[in-house]
Amino acid sequence: MANETKIIRNDGKLLSKFYPNGFSPTTLLSKLDNNELYFVYKHDNIDPYYLLLKYNPKNDEKIEISYGPTGYPRRIDKRIFNGNDNKLKLENIILRHEQNNFSVNKELLPVDNVPFNESLDAGQLTGLLIDYSLELVQKHNINDEEHDIFKFLSSHNIMARFKDYSQLIHSNAIVPDLSDILTVVNVSDGCGNDCRHCPEGGNLKLYSKEDIRSEMIKVLQLHIKYHPNTIRKMTEGFLNTSDILWYEIQKSQIKPDEIAKMFFEYFPWTQKLGTFFGVKNLLNVSKDSNFGNIITGNYLKSLYGAGINRGYVGIESGNSKVSAILRKNETYGDKLKALDLLKGSGIKTKAIVLVGVGESYITGDDEEIKSIDAMQDTIKLLENTSPYRVMISRYLPNENLPLEKLRKEGQLKDYKDKNGIQKEIDMLTKAMNWKNITVEQDYESFVVGKARK
Repeated sequence: MANETKIIRNDGKLLSKFYPNGFSPTTLLSKLDNNELYFVYKHDNIDPYYLLLKYNPKNDEKIEISYGPTGYPRRIDKRIFNGNDNKLKLENIILRHEQNNFSVNKELLPVDNVPFNESLDAGQLTGLLIDYSLELVQKHNINDEEHDIFKFLSSHNIMARFKDYSQLIHSNAIVPDLSDILTVVNVSDGCGNDCRHCPEGGNLKLYSKEDIRSEMIKVLQLHIKYHPNTIRKMTEGFLNTSDILWYEIQKSQIKPDEIAKMFFEYFPWTQKLGTFFGVKNLLNVSKDSNFGNIITGNYLKSLYGAGINRGYVGIESGNSKVSAILRKNETYGDKLKALDLLKGSGIKTKAIVLVGVGESYITGDDEEIKSIDAMQDTIKLLENTSPYRVMISRYLPNENLPLEKLRKEGQLKDYKDKNGIQKEIDMLTKAMNWKNITVEQDYESFVVGKARK
């Protein structure tokens, strides 16, 4: 069927009905009666995806479904006219979250041929809605490539995939930028640092070369099982470790560049390979003994040459005293130099900024540092280093975190202003916009449920 299909390049009639003010660059792949399938190109920090629009003229129902690059449904929405502001707003029916679990809004049912049934629990309704979304897209007369993406999918294998893949990531690991096209391989547990705000702190365990190879084989087997036709679309990779440089610092039998090269042996279609870097370790590995231990970027350039081209650095704060309170004993100058070293090596950097710990910090000398003032130091640091992106991490209190002990002892003061956290975020976002640096505000979603043992 699909062999005879020609891709339609013009916009369909539904796109303007759903998006009267315009939309991102798209290609119309197929259209049926009141049902159109689009491919949406990569824009800003949004990966490419598939978009299905379905319109029911009898009741003016507008259903919008998005699918990831490998065909997995991400969300189903209703577009509802809001008479108050004369706009179409998006009401979410089903949503896939960062940890690959779904939430469903029963109040928006029925949807098309999916009825509201009180006897069904959320999981059962989710299954019905996923199958509904797949049945719609599978009816389209699309080319071989798109047809192969969707033909094997069902709610059963999608939920099974999420369960199997979730077991690959240990409970306290933090994996940013989880997506349908990301290959995650564990290479260590825990962390060599013990920061007060982090659920992953302490108890560092570096994997052996054999263990890392075993992890890669496990992931590859799952890719083959669940992505037989889309494996080459999984173009992003992540070496899951608190800091890849621990392998160099602790003189491990396998070095960071070797781990990267091994990754490409198993996943050669990867285009972006990222991992975490720590500031202190970045500075330590950059001491070049050939030049009297002066700081150079030679070591990091070798990692870039091995394929690591994305780095995540938790700077948390540009204020040196706040960093000390967080037990992240790195000064403003340390962070400035570390970010510059990564940038100079060619590795694109995402700097992670912590917000929401409290309205102010009390140092050991009883000096009070306002969070809003510390944010000014953070902004200065980012303006001087210009990372690829900035990720905002909202602090998630947990009684097992050492930071909460400081709060009980009065070294942290809670926000009096209920909008205090948002003011800090707005200040940071505005400053980064002036520098044309993209700010992502959902890092904490990758930390949900993480807790120290």
